[in-house]
Amino acid sequence: MPINCLLICLCITYMQIENEYQLVEGGFHEKGPPYVIWAASMAVGLRTGVPWMMCKQDDAPDPVYHGGTNLGRSTSSYVTTSYYDEAPLDEYGLKRHPKWDHLRDLHAAVKQSSQPLLWGKHTKISLGLFQQAYIFQANSGSCAAFLVNNDTTSKVTVQFRNVAYDLPQKSISILPDCKNVVFNSATKRLLDQLTITKDTTDYLWYTVSYDYTSSDDQQLLLQVNSQAHVIHAFVNDAFIGTEHGSHDSPGVVLEKPISLLNGKNNISLLSVMVGSPDAAYLEHRIFGLQRVRIQGKMDVQDLNNQLWGYQVGLQGEQLEIYTEKGAQSVEWRTFDKFAQKPMVWYKTTFDAPPGRDAVALNLQSMGKGEIWINGESIGRYWVSFLTLQNQSSQTLRPKVQLYCHQGKRISVIDFASYGSPTGDCPNYSVGSCHSNSSKTVVEEVCLGKRRCSISVSVSRFGGDPCPGTSKSLLVAASCS
Repeated sequence: MPINCLLICLCITYMQIENEYQLVEGGFHEKGPPYVIWAASMAVGLRTGVPWMMCKQDDAPDPVYHGGTNLGRSTSSYVTTSYYDEAPLDEYGLKRHPKWDHLRDLHAAVKQSSQPLLWGKHTKISLGLFQQAYIFQANSGSCAAFLVNNDTTSKVTVQFRNVAYDLPQKSISILPDCKNVVFNSATKRLLDQLTITKDTTDYLWYTVSYDYTSSDDQQLLLQVNSQAHVIHAFVNDAFIGTEHGSHDSPGVVLEKPISLLNGKNNISLLSVMVGSPDAAYLEHRIFGLQRVRIQGKMDVQDLNNQLWGYQVGLQGEQLEIYTEKGAQSVEWRTFDKFAQKPMVWYKTTFDAPPGRDAVALNLQSMGKGEIWINGESIGRYWVSFLTLQNQSSQTLRPKVQLYCHQGKRISVIDFASYGSPTGDCPNYSVGSCHSNSSKTVVEEVCLGKRRCSISVSVSRFGGDPCPGTSKSLLVAASCS
């Protein structure tokens, strides 16, 4: 009989006392709050060596954490098993960014300060009307300081030990060595792109309002660091530029000069993903914008701590204008050539070619986007992404192939036009778009041969004879 061995390793990271007691605390009237204090004191008094927490208990006394979960069957009416939506972990045990990162950095800062916190002498000094410094000085010389700004409306600059420190409103800065700030409670991280979009779209808008006071510093530069794949930047509804990364160089850095209005300015950044990275531990990866700053000649404004707005997807995606029904909900305009804009929806109709052969779309004149046929997405395209050889990374390169019967050779090129030729055999004519080198190129490749192949591309014919216009190659030859 086989012997089955079960080995269990139990690591306790925190313990919980009570579960959402605050929801029923009012029913106990004046006896409710004293019970919370008693339960917390009893739990901490057990000296388990790990933190305690009370789920959804806003008045939980320090050092009991306010967090929570409801595993197993310990839930209230109509509540399924899940982590509390404000906890740093979700119900799958995955990190909930940016809350996890914020808590991680806080714990790291406290750990760096542990020696003076545990064995140092505590003093408190005033740094202003609503500002204080809490200092912990150990006999060994180690020192930690907590600089507090209780002003709920304004950030301030304070002097501490002859050094100036900027304190955001309603925040605490931690200095593990009484010199360098390693953590500030008001520091915020921009939200992770895949966490917000749930991978339902490639696009996520990041928007922020920035109040600018004009000064002598007129040379302003918008700097954006991202772990997405493409960034489109707009300031006050005006497009200012775009940048993209590559498979071999992850991350995108956009730096563009900008002009701001005196007062309120709107900054909109469209972050674009082109698939998920082919890497292990995908659940630990962070995507989207990481840092946004306005760089001046004399000052740098970090916009990460501003109040950001998020919009998932494009309006056209939400309206499903790629479907027959959705296309009727918007107004379409005809055009003579492709608009040179970063984001445009194009729509057309075509008759399916006869036969059962495969059909390919030539997107050489396009840039980057997604294609739908009869409401079904056939995938992304990015023909404007050039290779190291300055060639499109995604283009079907059509060719015109000529051949003669056995024993004969191509002797005459009767007609050749790269552009928009018209007509039927034998009455061909040059259209409104034509490359003057068409016949010369074909003759150089084909004359005297039994068979030949000419690639249909702008580079093959020495340049684009009519940018923005769809082009083809028509050749008529004689064999002898």
